[in-house]
Amino acid sequence: MLALVTNDGCQVCCLVGYFGETRTEPCGHCSHCLSGHAQTLPTPEPAPPIQAIIDTDELEALRDSHPDALKAPRQQARFLAGTTSPATSRAKLTKNPLFGSLADRRFDDVLAWCQSTVA
Repeated sequence: MLALVTNDGCQVCCLVGYFGETRTEPCGHCSHCLSGHAQTLPTPEPAPPIQAIIDTDELEALRDSHPDALKAPRQQARFLAGTTSPATSRAKLTKNPLFGSLADRRFDDVLAWCQSTVA
């Protein structure tokens, strides 16, 4: 999607090209056709480190009180990313303030943090 938005050409032509089709002329209504130049996206603010957001002691206590739902680092990462499972639903952990607190992060980064810090 980012490549489509920042494409330096007709975005509709780019989109149909992705699906193997071609247009003979620009669409005339996408942002590139209307402005004559590619869109630029603002540089995102760097996210604070995970340890600044998550209280490790609180997560460990929660894990210890719900081992069926949060024993493994992958379960913890899913919980922090806001992905439900039958175990987290049964334990009513989706109502916990930590649930989904890292939903805006890449899952692999959350998993790596859980493996190195909390596991």
